[in-house]
This record gives sequence, C-alpha cells and structure tokens, in this order.
Amino acid sequence: MIYKIIAVLAFVVSVLLVLLAAKMLMNRKWIAGFLRGCAGFIALLAAITIALAAFDMSTYRVVDNDKSIMTLSFKRQGGDSYLVEMHAVSGEDFSTIIDGQQWQLEARVFKWAPLFKAVGFNTGFRLASLQGRYIELQVGRQNVRSPEILSSSTFIDMWSVLNQSPFVFPAVEAYTSTPGFIPMADGAIFDVVLTGKNLVAHPVNDVAKTAMASW
Repeated sequence: MIYKIIAVLAFVVSVLLVLLAAKMLMNRKWIAGFLRGCAGFIALLAAITIALAAFDMSTYRVVDNDKSIMTLSFKRQGGDSYLVEMHAVSGEDFSTIIDGQQWQLEARVFKWAPLFKAVGFNTGFRLASLQGRYIELQVGRQNVRSPEILSSSTFIDMWSVLNQSPFVFPAVEAYTSTPGFIPMADGAIFDVVLTGKNLVAHPVNDVAKTAMASW
C-alpha cells in the first residue's frame, strides 16, 4: 500500500511540475530572455576562441623566399652526442643536445594564395622540432631519443586545424617542411633557408661542406 501512495504522490508532483513548466515556457518574455542569454554566451565563446586563435597565429614569423630562417652550429660532446646551438632570424636562440650522425629540423609553414600574398600576406613559419638519427638502424633502436620540441601550440592550434581541414580556409596552405636528414660534424655550421615550399640546409664552413660532400 505504501508504494502505491508514494507512486500517487510522485505522479501528482510530476503533473504539478508539467503545469509549472508549461506556464514558464508559454511566457514569451522568458523565451526571449533565454534566447538572448544563449546568443550572448555563444558570442562570448566565439570572441574567446578568436582571441586564442589570434594569439597562436602571432607566434609565426614572416619569411621571404630564399632567406635564412636559422643557423645551426654543432659541437661534439663525446661519441655521437652533439651540442646544437641555433639562432633564428626572429632573434630566438635555442641550444640542445642530440644524438646520432644526422640531424633534421622541422618547421610548420603557412603559405598564402597569390591573391592574398599580393596584398601582404607573406609566408609564415614556426620552428617545430629538431631531432637526431643514427645511420646504423641497430644503433638507432638502442639510442632512441624523442625530438626536441622548439615550440608548442597554445589552446587553439590553427596550423593543425588548417592542415587537417584545408576546406575551412582554402586560401592558405598549412604544411610541415624539413630539409631532410643532414650529416652532423664537430664544428659544422649550417644555414637553413626556405626555398619555394621546402627548407634547404646550406653548409656555411668547410667542416659542413666536407660533411655534406661525404654524405
């Protein structure tokens, strides 16, 4: 009997709630206020998203074709470990130790369509990572080291959005560029330039030229 009473009371409460909800939903002022609140919340969310996207884009640097973006110098620390000192044209300096006989620099690039480029939207880049590699596969498997991350994205990663979904804004191409793996040598200095869509590493001194020639 008690459960039937509970069920009846619950049913009465549900009916009262339905009537209350109907009264509230039929109030046009409430509906208009709700819609204004939703619109305001969406506008605020859009503003925050755009601001974060703008901040992420501000971390990219403009580069002209065939112009240097970074110089790298190598100092042997013992065995196949090298201290790499990097100087970017943007004024940023990096230093890290990588292992192996070859190195590879990776950059994220934005390349604009000709119409946008004509009005000042030049190619932009951001250094992504630097890693070393062993030529001998067996040695490489035993000495695996993660790539050195030179920069990281903020809350909104515009490069990933445009790279994975190019239809979002087809006027710009987002891609990764690298000069490939280049031999390391004690005292070698390389200059990295952006030529067309690709990064190219140029040997600066005789040590680097010798390493490239024997590669």
